[in-house]
Amino acid sequence: MSKVFKEGSRAIFSPTVNVVVSEIETIRTEFKQLLAEGITELIVDLSEVKMIDSMGLGVMISAHNSLKKAGGTFSVINASKELYDLFRSMRLTQHFSVTSA
Repeated sequence: MSKVFKEGSRAIFSPTVNVVVSEIETIRTEFKQLLAEGITELIVDLSEVKMIDSMGLGVMISAHNSLKKAGGTFSVINASKELYDLFRSMRLTQHFSVTSA
């Protein structure tokens, strides 16, 4: 499950679960729904997330690519130090904004 705050074409998506394989289909569906609703700026707030696995990274990369293709932006906020280090080591910080808590 996730909390979503929408304002115009901007959405803040806050997962309340870890972004791992067992939750990916739900998160992917939620991302697709936001894009279908015309969201062009998606901010993912990781303040309640402790772990992201390779499938979780994959769904975020996919969302970033879809938004970029549509002229939009994708960013991550409130990542823990460990999650920020993961994004940095995977060089994802070169593709979209990631800030730590």
